[in-house]
Amino acid sequence: MLSTQSHDPSHGSQRAAAMTNRLLIFLLCLCAPLAARAADCNTAAPSAVTFVQVPGEPFTAIPSRDGCRIFVSLKSSTATAGPGLAVFSRRQGDIALERTAPLRGIPLGMSLTHDGQMLVVASGSNVAFVDVRRLTSGDANPVVANWSGQGPLLRAYVDVSADDHYLFVSDEILGVISIIDLAQARASGFTGRSQIHSIRVGGDPVGLALSSDQRYLFVTSQSMEGLGWPRRCQEPGNADAASEHAEGAIVVIDVQLALSNPSAAVVKVAKAGCNPVRVVTSTTGVYVTARASNSLLVFNERQLLARGTEALPAYVPVGKSPIGVHVVDNGRKVVVANSDRFVGTGIGTESISVIDTAKVGAGKASILGSIPTHAFPREIRSTADGRTLLVTNFSARMLEIVDLTRNPWSAAAQAQSRLGIRTAQASAAPAGARGARRSRVS
Repeated sequence: MLSTQSHDPSHGSQRAAAMTNRLLIFLLCLCAPLAARAADCNTAAPSAVTFVQVPGEPFTAIPSRDGCRIFVSLKSSTATAGPGLAVFSRRQGDIALERTAPLRGIPLGMSLTHDGQMLVVASGSNVAFVDVRRLTSGDANPVVANWSGQGPLLRAYVDVSADDHYLFVSDEILGVISIIDLAQARASGFTGRSQIHSIRVGGDPVGLALSSDQRYLFVTSQSMEGLGWPRRCQEPGNADAASEHAEGAIVVIDVQLALSNPSAAVVKVAKAGCNPVRVVTSTTGVYVTARASNSLLVFNERQLLARGTEALPAYVPVGKSPIGVHVVDNGRKVVVANSDRFVGTGIGTESISVIDTAKVGAGKASILGSIPTHAFPREIRSTADGRTLLVTNFSARMLEIVDLTRNPWSAAAQAQSRLGIRTAQASAAPAGARGARRSRVS
């Protein structure tokens, strides 16, 4: 005969609740130091705009996921006696150089995987895969793999899909975009042969950005000579020169077609002004800097993806030779680095324009103001909390830290902080730091 044991349901519920509470307390205790550390790292700097000396010519600056470190690619470096990476710590509003690490080639554009574990660096003839844990711990060899090649190569920019599956690389000299199965490469410890697909896109491609649904890749190509477009673009920095080349373009690549049939992957080519060099996407549009047009171009993503129709962008006139572009404030603003890289003096000729994305149709009237920089502001990124901008001032060898919460583009804010800009002593820009007028490293 089976006997049964009486059971009090309320007693079991109370015990389960107690166990759940203990687990929650344990998790809170575990997470509290991490949250406190992140908050400490993301403390605003004392000044609205701060400049930090960099041991070389900085191309790209990318924050770690928690904001506690900043990784900077150095085209040249005094600390490593050659090109490399610099690691800065960020704590309680202060930025300090922790270490540098040498890299092959010429470190240029970078992308951090979304899991925060790997930094991918386009480095001329090479692409370096850097283990973030090794890099921040001071390991003598943080590079886990290199993708190298021979011949005339200039891998300048990289981007990673949102799921960290695919890596996209632009090559200015070859005029191609390469797609690497990054997930496969990481799973094999970079010991296997990863699939690499190449798509031809036009002259001097640089900027890369995925569409909002990750199905399409937008690429800037600086010239499209084979399409019969009129030659209406002048040599950079020479307003009196005769027009010498056609407009550039935004090239739209279907990612799935690129993986299965690369020759058919380009599904649209849209005119994008003279020498388009960077592109970013947002829910509010697709933003392109046209360096020789001195303009920011704003495309409607739906129109840009529509087959068989012309995509006509809005033009926002900005400063001279705009390069870097970044979306902030949840898409409500876009910031543009006016590099003036060809003829600038570094004294008031360079700046960051701040633009209201809701008013781009009004052209210049959409500009809210500007943020001061030193010589040749190049790339712009923001920390994960969206409160801080990181701007590389290439020729000045400085990293610029901008606290967006203080509206540093407003006249009132600039008047209040005019003497509050903290600058480490800057070394003179090396000869030729601005680059030749036809420099491919855009």
